[in-house]
Parts: sequence; C-alpha cells; structure tokens
Amino acid sequence: MARDVLSVARELADQVLFPDAMRVDRLDVLPDVPTFKEKGFDVFPYGPVVQMAYVVAPANLPPEIRTKLIAAFRKAIQDPRFAELGKKNAFLIDDMTGDALDKEVAKVSSSIDAVATRVFPTN
Repeated sequence: MARDVLSVARELADQVLFPDAMRVDRLDVLPDVPTFKEKGFDVFPYGPVVQMAYVVAPANLPPEIRTKLIAAFRKAIQDPRFAELGKKNAFLIDDMTGDALDKEVAKVSSSIDAVATRVFPTN
C-alpha cells in the first residue's frame, strides 16, 4: 500500500530531524518544524512556486452549466470532511474561481518560468 510522505513524517517525528519546511507558514501536522523563512532563507525569491490542482471546462460552456459546476465543486471543497483531509495531509484548500483563479495561476506560472530559466538555461 502506498503511503504519503506526511504520514511517514508523523510516524518518524521523534526519530528524524526535520530541519525546515519549504513553505511560507508552518505545517499544522509538524508545528515544531520552522520554515526556511524563519531560518532566514527566501526559498521563493521569484514568487510563489506551489503545486496546484484545479478543474477547468471549455471556454464556451453555457452559463447555467458553469454555475452548476462551480456550485457542485464549491460544495465538495467546503465539505468539512475534505477540509479535515487537507489539514491532515498539509494541503491548502482555496475556493478560487474565475478571475481570482486566473490571476493566481498566472502568478505561479510566472514564478515557475523565472525559476526554470535559471535552473534550465537555454544558452
């Protein structure tokens, strides 16, 4: 059976030293582990580089179907069971849609592009 990294980290918390969390804020599941920022390191100098998951639909989706889909996914995302799963596994749940989501995706994409040009130079 596959196991996620955070489950293993919780099990080994008293045996392994976790020096830093590569996040802006501390993980609820590892509250004693400081962030790199707390240790004086800026691990996101080019902006947010985060893992994202989102649902997309065709651009020409009829408005009534778009509204129904947003409502259905919003209901699922806001379900307390999903929130508990997110907290337990240290993933952030944002209920973003439309322009707000477009702006966030653009910001993260820009940051990833900036990092990629430094890590994988084309010259």
